[in-house]
Parts: sequence; structure tokens; C-alpha cells
Amino acid sequence: MTIARGNVMSTACKKSNTFFLLSSTVVYEQLMPSVNWLILGIFLSLGAQSEQKNLSTTTDLLDSLLSENKYDRKIRPGLGGPPTVIQTDIEIRSFGPISESEMVYSMDCYFRQTWNDSRLQFHHLLNEKLRLQVLSMDWKFLQKVWIPDTFFLNGKSSYLHKVTAPNKFIRLHKSGQLRYSMRLTVKASCPMHLRKYPLDTQACPLEIGSYAYPTHDVFYKWKGPDAVTLSKDVVLSQYDFVNISISHRTNVVKVGNREDQRSVLLVHFKIRRRRGYFILQIYAPCAMIVGASWVSFWINRSDAAGRVAVGATTVLTMVTMGFGGRGREKVNQATAIDWFVIMCFTFVFAALVEYAFVNYIDTYEKNQIKKQLELDREKKKKETALDTITEPAESSQAAQTSSGFSTVRFQETAKENHIKKKPDDHMRQQQMQLQQLGQRLSLRRRPFTAGRLSLEKSGGYRNRHIASKVDSYARIVFPVTFIVLNVMYWTLFLHIMDDELTYLTEQDGSVH
Repeated sequence: MTIARGNVMSTACKKSNTFFLLSSTVVYEQLMPSVNWLILGIFLSLGAQSEQKNLSTTTDLLDSLLSENKYDRKIRPGLGGPPTVIQTDIEIRSFGPISESEMVYSMDCYFRQTWNDSRLQFHHLLNEKLRLQVLSMDWKFLQKVWIPDTFFLNGKSSYLHKVTAPNKFIRLHKSGQLRYSMRLTVKASCPMHLRKYPLDTQACPLEIGSYAYPTHDVFYKWKGPDAVTLSKDVVLSQYDFVNISISHRTNVVKVGNREDQRSVLLVHFKIRRRRGYFILQIYAPCAMIVGASWVSFWINRSDAAGRVAVGATTVLTMVTMGFGGRGREKVNQATAIDWFVIMCFTFVFAALVEYAFVNYIDTYEKNQIKKQLELDREKKKKETALDTITEPAESSQAAQTSSGFSTVRFQETAKENHIKKKPDDHMRQQQMQLQQLGQRLSLRRRPFTAGRLSLEKSGGYRNRHIASKVDSYARIVFPVTFIVLNVMYWTLFLHIMDDELTYLTEQDGSVH
């Protein structure tokens, strides 16, 4: 009985424990979201209080640094002591366009300046809770601190980007170092020497300095040997970057009755013009036109219309393409491309003049042959007339002298003359037969055959076929001369003639 009662009591205790666990679990699940929210609210309130405390501490810090009693933005740092050193660096985001006619170039860059202002040190004002190293400020903070009056000496129309807000900021380090950065589009002058255009290399400068402060107040310095860098995506359509040279110099500026020395930073962008466009658009077409003008040397000189058409067409094409202004800059001196166009035009015009010379020589030859033939015909007519007059006179003289010593003497003389003249008469008859035969051939087959026969035998005008020889020589002389001049042209402008780069790299400058 006692054992049974104990079993019943233990069973009742187990049931009561199970019920308690179930009830506590239900209560925990119902209360847990509220507890979580409560904990989160506590942490947020503590964070907000800490942030508000930090903000108030930072505001108090800036107010204490920039108070009118301690800081005057109109006075440079370290007034009365050594000059304020402005360390400068530039990151170029895009370069170009470059105008040869206006001699200007433009670029988009991040322009940065770094200097120390001991009045803005705040490391000694920090406590353990406020561990600030750098304060990043927007453009409004610049209105409260001193900044250098930097400008571009050879700038023309530079401007600051202002979309969506002025693109500039400043960072203040706890040691008092200020780093001022802005995004600028700079348009500056670039004096160019274009006598080698388009085979030239140019050096476009950028000069940076202070507008008002002399060297004993503000001194500019490049921030390291790689102070000017190019972004990897910078590509120029007409130029290739050769190198970037940085240097420093001192300018003497006259202010009133005194002279001040100003610190100036220089950077030269050395660029080489790409030649592919000019070779495809100017050099190759002009050379092809010159070659086309040589076709006339293989056309028969009697075809005047064909040769004149080839010469006139090539000359007009060269004038339009070479002197039409395409690919040429309007400068007051002859450039490399001008000399090439002039050389090509000279060859084309010389080919046209060559045909005029050949045509003149050919016409002159024909006229000389005609004149020689007419002279030969007239001479033979006169000889024939003299023969007919001489024979009757001799016969009458022989009949009258029939007796006496004088008669015998005259007859003997006449006989001797008659014997001497027989071979001459025979030769004259042969020449007359050949002349008649030559005239028949000239009338039936080809012109001037009789003239050729008579000229060859009589030794008259012998300078024949000069026109054909001129064409034969021109087929060789023109191409060889053009090739030789091209070799001299490219050698001169690519390897011998300099680019007239006037800038010099100072000792403290560097090239990279």
C-alpha cells in the first residue's frame, strides 16, 4: 500500500514538472521579441548619445581651431618665417583635343596641393575617446582657411567642374597638413614648330605658380618624381605620348619699381603625331597619281588626245588633293607635307611638259624632212635642165670647127669632155630613176620614204627618232628619280632634321 502511494506521488510530480516546463517555454517565446527590441533600443540610444557626443566634440574642435582670435585666413602659414612649401601633383584623366591652328591643348585632371599649417594642429586637443586622424571637409570649409593663389601661367580658359557640386575638397590631418584637391579642365597654350608636320614631335608645357606671393613667401615643389601621372584609359586619336618631363624654375616679375622672384613648376607633355592618317590620305594617293602620270610615256606620241588627257587629269587631281587644304595646316612656312606635295606636283607637271617637248621634236623632225625633200627635188630639177641645155651646145660647136689647127684642137678638147661627162650622165640617170622609184613608194606605201633614202645618201638632216628616245629615257629617269628623292625625303625628315624642342629639364626635374 505504501509502495503504490509512492508511485502515484512520483507520477504526479513528473506531470507537474512537465507542465511547468511547457508553460515557461510558452512564456519565453512570447516575451523574447519584446526583450530583443528592448536590447536593440538600449544599444541605439547609447550609440546615438556617443555619436552626438562625437559630433559635438568635432564641432567644438573646429570652432576652437578656426576661432577669429586664433586663426586668420588672410595670412599665410608661418608668416615671418621660412616660405610655405606647396607640394603639387596632377593626375590626368583625359588629354586633348590639340589644335595646331590655335596652338592650344586641353586636359581634364585632378589637381592636388599639399601644405602644412601649424595653426590647424589638433593632435594635442584629442582625448582617448575621440581618436581622429583626418578630417574630410567639403568645399565650404575652404572659405574658412588659407589656400594658395595658384594659377596657370600659360592657361587660357580653364574652369572648375561644378556638377552636381563644386568638385573640390580638403582633408585636414591632425598634424596640421592640408591636402586640397579639385577637378579642373585646363586649356593652355602650346607653341608648336610645324616645319616637320605631320612627321613632328611636340612638347606642350604647363606652367604652375603663385599669382601674388614671391619665393620667400610661397615655394612650389613637385611631390615626388611621379608627380604627374596619366590614367590607364587616356588615349589620344592623333598623338602618342613619348614621356612627361617635370622641372622647376624661378621667374623674375617686375612689380612696380621692384622685381620679385616667383616659384614656377613646369611640366612638358612630349607627344608624337601619328602618321597613319596622313600616309593613307595624302602620301599614298599623291604617289599613286605620280605613277599614273607615267602611263603617258607608253602611249604613242601620235595620240595627242590620249597623252594630253592623262597629263591634264593627273595635274588637276594633284592640285585638288595636294593644295586643297586637306591635311595641311595654315602656317607661314613650308611643312614636310608641303614639300612632298610640291615634289609630286613637279613630277606630274614634268610628265605633261615631256609630252609637249616630244610633240615639238616630232613636228620639227617632220618639217625638216619635208624641207630636205623639197630641196632635193629642186636640185634634181635644176640638174636635169642643165643637162638638156649642155648637149645641143656641144653638138653645134663640133659642126662649126671642120678645118685648121684650132678646129682639130677644139674637137680633141670636146671629145675629152664628152668622154668625162659620160659617166656623170650615167650616174644622173640612175639617181633620177631611184628618185622616181622612191616617190612612187612614198605615194603608195608610207610617207617620207624618198626623203629617208635621199637623206641617208646625201648626208643631210640626220637627228632622227629623238622623240622616241626621249620617251624611252623618261620611262627610266622619272621612276628612278622619284624613288631617290623619296629616300632622301624620309631620311631627312625622320632621322636628320630635329623637332626644335626648346624646353630644358632642370637638375631637380625628372623624366618618366
